[in-house]
Amino acid sequence: MRYVSLLCGWMPALRVCKILQVSPVTAWRYDLYILKTELPEPNLVGLEAILIDEKHIGKAGFITLILNARSGELLYLAEGRGKEVLKGFFSRLSPEQKQIIVAVGMDRSGAYKAAVEQHLPQAEIVLDKFHLVSNYNEVIDHVRRRSYYEASRSRRSFIKGQGCNLFRNPENLSSTGRKELHVLLKANHDLNTVYLLKDCLKQVWIYTYRKCA
Repeated sequence: MRYVSLLCGWMPALRVCKILQVSPVTAWRYDLYILKTELPEPNLVGLEAILIDEKHIGKAGFITLILNARSGELLYLAEGRGKEVLKGFFSRLSPEQKQIIVAVGMDRSGAYKAAVEQHLPQAEIVLDKFHLVSNYNEVIDHVRRRSYYEASRSRRSFIKGQGCNLFRNPENLSSTGRKELHVLLKANHDLNTVYLLKDCLKQVWIYTYRKCA
């Protein structure tokens, strides 16, 4: 049972079933039992920074996760998302433990922000790079669609189907995609501008000193 649970932590349960020749129900039951009986309680002592995020798990909806920002330890997991879901975590913290948390990393969710401001009013809220860049991709897509509808019929061929090339990091582009993107950016000033600004936005996170940023 412990071996099944160990493997479930490193690979999908269905792959564990193929390796060990057990049914999915058995693998799930073994893993759940070991986690319930042997997983230690999360360490909430000296907690200075936490990360909050949500994860979509298909038809079951969403789960909310809270991690120790320094160690990566999972501190809390609950079904659903939003302000009410976080109450279970904050109820586990003493007033003294809440007071020493200085930073909370999250996306732009207003519900999470409201819960943190209520329970950790002294903590700085740090917006996550991944989500901010994803938000900026929406700006690029908006400019792409606008450029497509404003372009003449002959020029629309430059823009059509270029969404993926615009969103991918340069190192992940195929040689064909790189050539197509080069032609598009050379032909369209607005898309060229927002594409370059995306790289500038990413650079903000590499700076150590505020003045340099």
